[in-house]
Amino acid sequence: MTKANNPNKVLKSFQETIDELDKMRLQQEFTPILVTNFIQDVSYNVWIEDDDGVFVLPWPADYARITGKYMTGEFAYAVDATYLRSHQELIEYFPDPFEQIYRDYESTGEKWQPMPEEFSLCTKYRSEDIETSLGPLMPMANSLINLLDLEDI
Repeated sequence: MTKANNPNKVLKSFQETIDELDKMRLQQEFTPILVTNFIQDVSYNVWIEDDDGVFVLPWPADYARITGKYMTGEFAYAVDATYLRSHQELIEYFPDPFEQIYRDYESTGEKWQPMPEEFSLCTKYRSEDIETSLGPLMPMANSLINLLDLEDI
């Protein structure tokens, strides 16, 4: 090791990284996201972080759409704020970011409100096409239907 690579500093940095990963609870929080990606192609989520850890709140795909990409390469998405009208408990339990989204919706009348970048977690299976959300197994649907038809003969 060189002077720049002090073993104690490296170990401390490594331990801090491991602690942060533990707070994320990757298996609990990200497995549902991966399953949703595999079924629906896109998963819209709200990333809520505090001192104790991370909570990932899934957002219904019918009330969200991809609007672009951030400079970091992450997907930006907007939510249909009318969803919050019938789910006021989200504003009550998680005032950030839902209170501001709903306030902007009421003042402008624009139902599609951007999810703030610090709360946005949007993943897509087929990331090369942000316009279309098509599950990876969807192209097989016609073939399966044709097999069922042949089975009836």
